[in-house]
Parts: sequence; structure tokens; C-alpha cells
Amino acid sequence: MKYMFVQYTLIGIFLFGCSTKEEQESKMQTVNNSPVATTEIIEITHPHEIDIFRTAIKDSTQVPGIVNMTKPHYNFRLGEESYSLWLTEDNGTILNQKDRNKIYTLSSVYLEKLYDFIHEN
Repeated sequence: MKYMFVQYTLIGIFLFGCSTKEEQESKMQTVNNSPVATTEIIEITHPHEIDIFRTAIKDSTQVPGIVNMTKPHYNFRLGEESYSLWLTEDNGTILNQKDRNKIYTLSSVYLEKLYDFIHEN
């Protein structure tokens, strides 16, 4: 009698474990099938362009709080530093790749300049 009880218990645990694994796999497939936006790389080569981007970074304001950002619209490099940029006509946010815990909001002046620069090229 004990043997049958142990046997049925083990079969039940095995079946329960298999059903849990299938549920996890189906959830993972749903997440992995979502479309991913691509990030465009901005090439900054001319001294005037470099000045605009450097000043935009210096003039930006740190946003307080915990950072939880989506995939950036653009990536660019200035010297040894790499940055991510989220840019729309109304908002601009910059993140230095070395410090992923801080984001910065672009000033309205440089938001317009960067937006114009990117959409001209």
C-alpha cells in the first residue's frame, strides 16, 4: 500500500512539473515574438555637429528617479563616450552608456537643433 502511494505521488509530481514547464515555454514564445524596433547609429564627423551634440549634452538636465527605458531611437559616439538618444519632435532624452542609471532631458533649444540635424540627414 505504501509503495502504491509513493508511486502515485511521484507520478503526480512529475506530471505537474511537466505542465509548468510547458506554460513557461509558451509565455517565453509570446514575449520573443514581439517586434523589436531598430536603433539607428548617428555618424557625427564635422566639428560643427560635434559642438551641437556636446553642448546639447552639457545643457541637458538630469531626471531624478529610477531609469527604465525602451530601446533607444539612436546611438552615437563623441570621442570615447557612447550615448543613446530618444528623440521625438516634443521630447529628447540622452543616456551615457557608462552610466545607465541616469538619463538627461534635452533643453528645448537643443531638442530642436538635434531633431533638425537628424531629420535633415
